Amino acid sequence: MRETIIPERVRIYAIQAMTGTPKVLARLLHDIRASEADGRPDPARFTIREAVAHLADWEPIWLGRFRAIIEEDRPFLPGYDEGQFAVDRNYADSDPVEQAMRFAEGRAALASYVANVPLEDWNRVGFHGEMGEITFGSLVTLLLAHDGYHLKQVVEFRYESIEMR
Repeated sequence: MRETIIPERVRIYAIQAMTGTPKVLARLLHDIRASEADGRPDPARFTIREAVAHLADWEPIWLGRFRAIIEEDRPFLPGYDEGQFAVDRNYADSDPVEQAMRFAEGRAALASYVANVPLEDWNRVGFHGEMGEITFGSLVTLLLAHDGYHLKQVVEFRYESIEMR
């Protein structure tokens, strides 16, 4: 096993950030209109409606990856086609508020699991199909970066266009 690479305080902050994302998302979605949820200022990215469904759908995938790294020896973590998920699960017609609640439920389970993983196990390794070798701690970092990416997207799509008018 590798030497621990993060301090305990970083682990605590990471878990707090995980539990904060659903709260921030819920606030950003407060009183959202369909026109805002469906706007696509960048054709290469999800709409807000689709991004929230995407976040909700990924919680069990993240949890499965975290569990695999802890419970298996160097497991393979497959990649997924996010665009195909969006089509197959009809993100375009999803309810963003309902999906945000589903995301919050999934995130509570995921954060609880991560909070109970001992710090020394944050160095356990899996093999991601698209990124190669990845530690549990790096996967936590990836999750938080993914959260930040989509929260920033919601802010940009919903609020920055208002400021530009």
